[in-house]
Amino acid sequence: MPPFYLLLLALCLALTAAQDTTTPVVNVVLVGALGDLSKKYLIQAFARLDAIKKTQAMGAAQPELVLWPGSRSATDKGRLAMADILKQHLACKKGTDFNLPGEKQDCVAHQSKFKTRIMPYLQLKHDQQYKDLNAAIDAHNTEHHYQESGRLLYLSIPPKAYHSVSKSIGQHLRPATTFPRTADAATTTTNNDRPAPWLRVVFEKPFGSDEASAIELATSIGESLQEEEIYRIDHYLGKAGVQVIYQFRVANAETYEALLTHEHVAHVDVVMTEQTDCAGRAGYYDDYGVVRDLHQNHLSEMMALGMMDLVNTKPTVQHQQHNEAMNQHKMHLFNAIPAPSFTDAILGQYQTYQEHVEQDRAKWMKDDAQITQKTVTPTFAAVRLHLDNDRWRNVPVYVTSGKAMDTREAYVRFVFKNGEELLFNVQGGGKGTHVQATRGLPVFDIPKGWTNGNVDGTTPTRFITPLSNPGAYDNLVAKVWQGDTSHFVATDTLLASWRLWTPLLHELEVQEETPLTYTQGEFEMQAALAECKRDWFRASEGQGQGVGHGEL
Repeated sequence: MPPFYLLLLALCLALTAAQDTTTPVVNVVLVGALGDLSKKYLIQAFARLDAIKKTQAMGAAQPELVLWPGSRSATDKGRLAMADILKQHLACKKGTDFNLPGEKQDCVAHQSKFKTRIMPYLQLKHDQQYKDLNAAIDAHNTEHHYQESGRLLYLSIPPKAYHSVSKSIGQHLRPATTFPRTADAATTTTNNDRPAPWLRVVFEKPFGSDEASAIELATSIGESLQEEEIYRIDHYLGKAGVQVIYQFRVANAETYEALLTHEHVAHVDVVMTEQTDCAGRAGYYDDYGVVRDLHQNHLSEMMALGMMDLVNTKPTVQHQQHNEAMNQHKMHLFNAIPAPSFTDAILGQYQTYQEHVEQDRAKWMKDDAQITQKTVTPTFAAVRLHLDNDRWRNVPVYVTSGKAMDTREAYVRFVFKNGEELLFNVQGGGKGTHVQATRGLPVFDIPKGWTNGNVDGTTPTRFITPLSNPGAYDNLVAKVWQGDTSHFVATDTLLASWRLWTPLLHELEVQEETPLTYTQGEFEMQAALAECKRDWFRASEGQGQGVGHGEL
């Protein structure tokens, strides 16, 4: 063979060998890295994700994780603050990261290595700085022989910044070999036959304040990012007690799905109560109120997981099709619910709320008249819904939430016409996260990741608890990494939920009367709700008669 061809062959072999020695990587950019969410949850969640990858608990060998923190603060100030965050908040937690002393040593060793892949803090305030960050990531990839599998951007920033930051991301922070992706993105490859690196951008709620603002926000984000690249996070969807609602239904489809219909169910309770009040954040809360704060998001999602139709696809076989079907079924459920009005709601305001609002207003207002202006924002709401479909027709759904309540708890409860109950307890209530059925209901199969919660483990299974209960952000960060969109809020689902709640919100905005006042413990609200339920039952020709409480 002529020397020229030998040289060319050697060069090709060398290039092939170089490609074979590259390491796959996902570059994670944390925008808003100095905020409370980052301190309390996100840095630790990414460290735990990295630890899970190292044990290959997520399946096949996973890419390296390199973390790039940034925010609007100046670089020097930000680097000092970031160093303090890592020192104070990146720590091995007993019961989560380790149980035995030896495991703690492994955790500490891993976190030390993880810190070496946390890049120096960079200011991300102007569009040019996003372009500079892209150059820094590309240079780091080259230096360390990294081949990007994807980029994950977590936006821990106010929604008002979503438009400009999304635009900077779309223009400057796509991985070098990506391009605006199509419906065939899952099979798109680069010119070296590797899958094209993906882009995933996580957005924190609130996603608008009514239907019109949600449409505006979704449209502005959609100008720069495609739907498959958008991950709207509702941290409640990461809780084990919320995730098990749908998992339980799938595992027990042959026994329980036939019972979860209007023929057997008298009513459904979707509840989330908090003992804390709004002191210290009443200024923020007063712009939202309880319906925007919880009904439109957390409680609507819990209701959907319990009452939507099951999808036919299997998540492990038809991943993308399954996720799309999940979102479609949620949207269909929301669209089947006539929007509630003021007459469908019991509203309350805890006794010292006005005082807390005035304390917060005084921090930025100087006019005494403005500071003391009466607020009619509700801090408690129990809203009656009903579904206009064949499965759930005439079954009332009571969606209830409030501040300054007697207990902190969250659950979905199906109360049957014969007095039996099926309870999905997300948190609180004395027994913690669990699923429980009364004695007259069928024994159920245990979903993956859960166990028989009875003490002896032999009693027929009507009470189960999770084998482990990782944090919601730990769960959801891992889902973003895996590209599992079923645990996030799609645009269509978001807008359908806002369409459901916006008419009531607009009615509340023009109310001049203060809601019913209640003291800590909410007994006044429970009494009012009980009376209204009786009126609602009478108005709907006795539906719900025979409702009782089974023995839990």
